[in-house]
Amino acid sequence: MINQGVHGYLKSFETRTTSLHLAARIAAEGLVVFADRLAVEAERQAAVQPDNRRAGELLSMARICRKVPREPAETFQEALQSLWITHLAVCLEGINSAISFGRMDQYLSPFYRQDIEDGRLTPEKARELLLCFSAKTTEHVFLLTEKLSKYHGGYLVVQAAIVGGMDKNGKDAANPLTDIFLDVMEMSGLRDPNYQVRLHPGSKPDFIKRAVEVALNGKGVPAFFNDDAVVKSLVTHGYPLGDARNYAIVGCVEQAIPGKSFLSTDAALFNLPVCLEMALNRGRCWNRRRQAGTATRDPATFKSMDDLLDAFRRQVAFMVSRMIKDLQAIEEGNRKYHPTPLSSMLVEGCLEKGRDVTEGGARYNGSGIQCVGVADTADSLAAIKALVFERERLTLEQICSALKTDFIGYDKIRAELIKAPKFGNNHELPDGFAAQVTRIFHKILAAYTNTRGGAYVPGFYSSTSHVAFGEKTGALPSGRHAGMPFAASLGAVNGCDRQGPTALLNSVARVDASLAANGYAVNLRFDPVTMEKLRGRKILAALVESFFASGGMELQVNVLDHEQLEDARRHPGKYPDLVVRVAGYCAYFDDLPNAVKQEVIARTRFKL
Repeated sequence: MINQGVHGYLKSFETRTTSLHLAARIAAEGLVVFADRLAVEAERQAAVQPDNRRAGELLSMARICRKVPREPAETFQEALQSLWITHLAVCLEGINSAISFGRMDQYLSPFYRQDIEDGRLTPEKARELLLCFSAKTTEHVFLLTEKLSKYHGGYLVVQAAIVGGMDKNGKDAANPLTDIFLDVMEMSGLRDPNYQVRLHPGSKPDFIKRAVEVALNGKGVPAFFNDDAVVKSLVTHGYPLGDARNYAIVGCVEQAIPGKSFLSTDAALFNLPVCLEMALNRGRCWNRRRQAGTATRDPATFKSMDDLLDAFRRQVAFMVSRMIKDLQAIEEGNRKYHPTPLSSMLVEGCLEKGRDVTEGGARYNGSGIQCVGVADTADSLAAIKALVFERERLTLEQICSALKTDFIGYDKIRAELIKAPKFGNNHELPDGFAAQVTRIFHKILAAYTNTRGGAYVPGFYSSTSHVAFGEKTGALPSGRHAGMPFAASLGAVNGCDRQGPTALLNSVARVDASLAANGYAVNLRFDPVTMEKLRGRKILAALVESFFASGGMELQVNVLDHEQLEDARRHPGKYPDLVVRVAGYCAYFDDLPNAVKQEVIARTRFKL
């Protein structure tokens, strides 16, 4: 839209008369009317504005809104304005969540560079415009019911914007505008955009150092993405190398190909530990009469871990099949009743085929499913293997009896389970099970194709569903009580990662990132005093680089004062600008449900 304008699009399909082309023409013309109305309002305000400087700004806005997105943008400010108006329209057409800006430093750089050369713009003015742009992104919220906010807490409009990384030829793509974006991230302190940085072996050391410095300011941005791991995962799932190298992020951590894909990246969230619960109870949840899963063997007959894993695999396959049936009904409903012609006009393949994105018109048409509770499942399997099949200290019958009562009267058994090895400590047993359960989930999903002709692929992040799913899941063999939160995203269970950040990242690196074609999220939390001064910056840079060298895909940092968090929980409204990184996105702490606030506070506080 920035480069062609509405008129350019309309001219490109002026002779086409399919339903999509007619609808796209109506939507595109409506976009021009919308921009004209903004211009009229800016002129009205300018006419009554006593401040001549502000009146001049308003008249400049009016002039720009009469030009874009009707026509191609020619300046940096025009490009930003065209982007914003188009973005608003796409949000209005959809559900106003996870509409992402993509690689902003790449497609805006030509306008920035030309304006600098022509003397129309300074770096300081560009920074101001981008800060204004950032503020605009927080003007709308994603309204959810109280029930749904347990799964997606914090009004997560989560408009991702990513900078840095490599180009389609594998060369470093960071540019002077990238540096401006880092300044904006440092200064804004807002929940949106969901700013992110791409890193790769060719990234300049000064760029990495600066990005880490910004992350340590305690504002939740940027998150870090490893180009090598993301590109490998996309290529593994059939994307051409050039397109894979041009990836951007949708929403939290989900990978997409800008302008070519409709990947429905947050199609569903999947409760993995409940499948283990049902595997240990012949398809039922503890103390519930209705059979939710499929019938599997009595665990008293299990003679090995293979027997348990077979039952677990059967439960996962059954629940996935139920989920896919529901998803395909939703996909069909969207195709019939919620087409998105403006979005389709902007995505390669749709106009050419005359098919809306909901009909599979995009070039790439996958769907992403978030697998939640990997660490809880791995910890539970590790405890069973260690205590039942290796050391023979407990029987499965004893463990199941304890789980049915939520460990009431079974304190000694729970103590044994808690002492078993846990994911996040660089221990091969639970780490191996984490890798195994992610492979199981990936393989089962891969057997299905969505109604748009694309694959279902896994991601491993949780939004806030690790809290909501935990509330609905019984006690686990890891020693976890019924109703307690699961581990957030692909991290360890709170309090179980006791060997420091390096051990945690080593555990995560054992999970094959190439399976996560829908991304994953890993949180590190530090106290401000721990990361102050040069030493903290050097250590975090080393953690990021070594984790990525080991195959890690994504890393994000919270630098939060524990006492302030507790005070904010007790006194809502006292810290209205307190931003925390939840699970791939930022939210104002006050906006989170109370259970999620408590979970954020309970996260492991790493020391160096």
